[in-house]
Amino acid sequence: MVEGETLATLVVWGQPAVLKNSKFAALVNGIPMVLTSKAAKKYLRKATAALRSQWIGKFPIDQPMSLAIVTFGAWRSDNEKLPDQSNLYQAPEDALEKAGVIWNDRLVQNHDGSARICLCDICHMRTIITRGKNKGQRKENCGMVKKCPYARVEITIRKATVRNAYADDFKEMP
Repeated sequence: MVEGETLATLVVWGQPAVLKNSKFAALVNGIPMVLTSKAAKKYLRKATAALRSQWIGKFPIDQPMSLAIVTFGAWRSDNEKLPDQSNLYQAPEDALEKAGVIWNDRLVQNHDGSARICLCDICHMRTIITRGKNKGQRKENCGMVKKCPYARVEITIRKATVRNAYADDFKEMP
């Protein structure tokens, strides 16, 4: 179900990062902490700057919203390193908040319309093997996985209808 009026459509170009898998434990001044990897921090800085440049002169969205996060990544659907769909929400949400596009990511009510697109499954740049047992098949990837020119995250922000599907179940509670 797609919710209400579209408030914004934004794009972050580049291979999407997964923050959940980019964390590691470390000792900082003798104190155990969970830190984010350098690559994930770099992606967040880049995504925040890209979103900020598309949101110049506007106030943060401060109402309940629905996010459609369509992630186009240089992955194959049969790869064991394919990120979980739900793990692809955190980086864009954090970047939207840091860029001042949304007031707080707690206002996100749902991710209706979100999708994960595995670009390597449909890439026309993968060369066809000309010799051997795999002759006629396409190579595993095009060799540009980390610099895929088509990798991006498309974010559509819509007004959300605040609803509580279980409200009727609790009307008769003591």
